[in-house]
Amino acid sequence: MAGNKLVSSASAFQLTENQQSIFKSKAGVNFNINDFKWVIDTNNHTLYPERLKKLNLTEKESYDLRTAFAHLATKRPVGSLTKFLSGVFTSKINSLTSSGVAKLRMGISTSSIDSLKAIAQQLVLIDEEYHDFLDAINKYKSPSIDHYSAVYDVESGALSEFEFSDLAEKINAYSAKLHSGFNRKKTRFESEYILWERLLVSRFMVVFARRPSQLAQIKWCDLSPIYSEVGYEMELTMPMAKQKDGFRETFESYPHKLLNELTLELFKYRDHYLKQLQNMFEVNNINHIDLEEVLPNLPLFPNRKIFDCKIKSKEQFLNAFSISSSGFHLKSIDIQNRFNAYSHDFDHRFSSALIA
Repeated sequence: MAGNKLVSSASAFQLTENQQSIFKSKAGVNFNINDFKWVIDTNNHTLYPERLKKLNLTEKESYDLRTAFAHLATKRPVGSLTKFLSGVFTSKINSLTSSGVAKLRMGISTSSIDSLKAIAQQLVLIDEEYHDFLDAINKYKSPSIDHYSAVYDVESGALSEFEFSDLAEKINAYSAKLHSGFNRKKTRFESEYILWERLLVSRFMVVFARRPSQLAQIKWCDLSPIYSEVGYEMELTMPMAKQKDGFRETFESYPHKLLNELTLELFKYRDHYLKQLQNMFEVNNINHIDLEEVLPNLPLFPNRKIFDCKIKSKEQFLNAFSISSSGFHLKSIDIQNRFNAYSHDFDHRFSSALIA
């Protein structure tokens, strides 16, 4: 059929390479499948399907994958689409076949597998040849890697045994005080949010033993909930921070597992983070805000000026952030300085050059 034909969620999935390029999102916004970015709702939420070109797929697979995402956009909300796009990208799959599934890296996140399953269901509606891929991903079980469950691992971490034991003891004691609601005299510059931030920055520095520049790039959308026999835990897809990489352009191949205790601390920190956001919106006379919609693209450890923003609308705030935006992210030196400053709260001075 010549020209561009509007496609909605009610349309049949019968694409050929000569068919339309214009789709209508679930929110009723038209977008072009060939554009670098897709604005898919009236709040200007944006997807960046160009990221998928970095996967080592054939030209046909790349085209079909982009088409499948376009069809998903006709019936799924922006949050799901962002999760699926990130999950497929971080899976690093190199072929949309059963062979490609068999070559998936060990330790691939549950979120990536769920994303591949969702996209595979759309691919078979485009071309029946993807049935083998769908069957393979539905049967896939990630090989277990025991050391991913042992995040407090002295041998694989950056700490000496003495440093690890000493610092971990101090941080655990600080955590216990926070959980008990200890009556510490705070200055007017401190808040419950800051106290929990101190704990989480220190935990992440010690547990993951990564560059401060990597922690500075983490957004809330990089964290995915999983369920285990001990309850809810989280998986973190860690951004890479090498000189050749752009901001949040590449991610580590293996997800990091946050065990139950650290997950609970993260949720507590999240509660105080959301309270700070809620207060900021109320100061700006903006009410009825869905904070779950606001949170995903915000930095995990932000510049605290984010909580003092002067804005006119929720949309103005949301439009300032995307999955690749750098606004209000701390710099590497800020993370490092915060950790060094927080170590005084633990009555400890950390000396390892690999962290500090």
